Amino acid sequence: MMPTRPEQIKFLMDHQAARGQVQRYTRPNYWEAPVGSVSFDYAASIDYPAPGDPETTILSYTMQRGHRGAVRYMGIIHIGGNAPDGTGNVIWRIRINGAAYPGYANNQFQVGNANGVTFGNLADLYINLTENDVLEATVQVAAGSPLLTGLSTAARFRGFEVSSVGGVLQ
Repeated sequence: MMPTRPEQIKFLMDHQAARGQVQRYTRPNYWEAPVGSVSFDYAASIDYPAPGDPETTILSYTMQRGHRGAVRYMGIIHIGGNAPDGTGNVIWRIRINGAAYPGYANNQFQVGNANGVTFGNLADLYINLTENDVLEATVQVAAGSPLLTGLSTAARFRGFEVSSVGGVLQ
C-alpha cells in the first residue's frame, strides 16, 4: 500500500534518500551564477512611441563573444499615470535574435512589480544566452490607441555571464 499522508511520504523519501535510492530535489546547478562569472544589471527607459509606429526597442543586450550566461531577473514597467495593463493599447515583447521569446511575445501587462516610478520586484526567470545572442525588450503602441504623451516605459535585465573557455556553465 502506497503512503498517502504527507508525513508518511516524507518518512519514505527520507528513508530512501538515506539509502541512496532517491536523490533529494535541489535547484539546478545552473540556476545560480557559477564561480568566476560576472554579474550584469542593465536598465533603460524611453518615451512611448506614437500609436501605429513599429516596435521600438527599450533595452538591448548582446552576450559577449566567447561567453555564455543567463538573465535571471527581468522587469518591464510603465512609468507615469494610469498603467495601460490589459487595455491592448500597449504591447511589450521580449526577443532573442529577433524571434519572440516563448511566453513574452505579446504581453499586455507589466513584467515584475512596479510602483509607477521605479522597479519594484523583478520577475524571477531563466533565459539562457550563448555568445552573440541579442536579447531585446520592445514596446509597441497599437494603432488607434490614445497618445501616451509624457509617459514612458522601462526595462531591466539582471543576470550573469561566464567565459565559455574557462568558466563552467551547464
